[in-house]
Amino acid sequence: MRVVLLSFFLMIVISGYSQKDSNLVFLNVIKADTLNKQELGGFYNHFPQSFERFYEYYGDSGSPLYYLGRSHVQIYRKCSSVVDSITYITNLINIGIEGRWDADAVSWMQKLIKDEFIARNDLFCSELIKYKEEEIVSFFMFYMDKVRFKKSDFPKELNVLQVDHLDLYNYALSAKQRLLTIYK
Repeated sequence: MRVVLLSFFLMIVISGYSQKDSNLVFLNVIKADTLNKQELGGFYNHFPQSFERFYEYYGDSGSPLYYLGRSHVQIYRKCSSVVDSITYITNLINIGIEGRWDADAVSWMQKLIKDEFIARNDLFCSELIKYKEEEIVSFFMFYMDKVRFKKSDFPKELNVLQVDHLDLYNYALSAKQRLLTIYK
């Protein structure tokens, strides 16, 4: 019943909006993390699929969903139980590409990406290697980015890439070098 009412409400509210606007309306309504599988699927379908859109929605205090950022990242984590694993990981990679560290929602999303990378390393690597070199380096730059990046900063969990994914390890090293250039 709750799904039907929510769907009906959303149909009425978003009928005159663009896709971007309808996503914002939908995501603004979702405030509780007690969603059933169907609602989680709807949430996932409206969630940003790029860093640019993620930042636009949640990035700073002027963003329309800024104050929902933490809870939405937590809800997004739960989407892994209802969305195909490859689709879920691919979207995390897409959000990481062109990303840059920032506080609040961005740092929570960065932490989610790190947690999922560690937990699903093989799947992450098998999908990440399908991207262009620049996109992979960009992803690793976001993965490692932080307030005061320094020469000694290289996440231990990336060392495992030397064994089975040397190409990805080298891209991660390139990302580190770029970050060092930025944070001189």
